[in-house]
Amino acid sequence: MSSPVLLAICVALLPLLSAGDSCLSPSVKQKVYTTTDSTASIESVVLAEFSITCKNGLKDLSLYAEFEGKTAPASRIPGTNTYQASFSQDHKSLPSGTYTMRIFDEEGYSALRKSEK
Repeated sequence: MSSPVLLAICVALLPLLSAGDSCLSPSVKQKVYTTTDSTASIESVVLAEFSITCKNGLKDLSLYAEFEGKTAPASRIPGTNTYQASFSQDHKSLPSGTYTMRIFDEEGYSALRKSEK
């Protein structure tokens, strides 16, 4: 049984902020990997790899990902502006479909946490 998942990455609360600097005109490129065979695994895994390029050259952003109500830090691949975030859920909770992963900077993540309380 196959379990394809289509995922859109939304960069939330732009412009991205880091230590008071703004990411001007961010450009985002994404790749998404998902579990394709539910018989070979216990959970469906979604891994998003994305790069953010700022017009003003801002780098080394601290970013967080939110997917289906779960949040986690996005990991930066050293020496690049490429980040990864991954989430897993049991197959029944993550059926085939279209999902959104939202990406936040530190300020946006803080606002998200406050809104959840």
